[in-house]
Amino acid sequence: MTIATAPESEKDRSPQRVRHEVRLRQLERLLAGLPEHFKLGIPLGKLASPEEIADVVLFLASDRSSHVTLQDVVVDGGATLGA
Repeated sequence: MTIATAPESEKDRSPQRVRHEVRLRQLERLLAGLPEHFKLGIPLGKLASPEEIADVVLFLASDRSSHVTLQDVVVDGGATLGA
């Protein structure tokens, strides 16, 4: 994934601009991610698939969840249990 940025002149190398570029590169690496690193803190040992998250959304949008009120549903494989 590449984050688009506005074109810049070679003269625009201010410290703020350089810090901004470094943060963008860090963000790109974070978004690319390393699934093996993320899985270390997840008790189920795997990242949720889009289908698994969609199943929760479909349940909450269905009549089967009609008695569920004011709840935060966390789909993270248990990663936030210790938080």
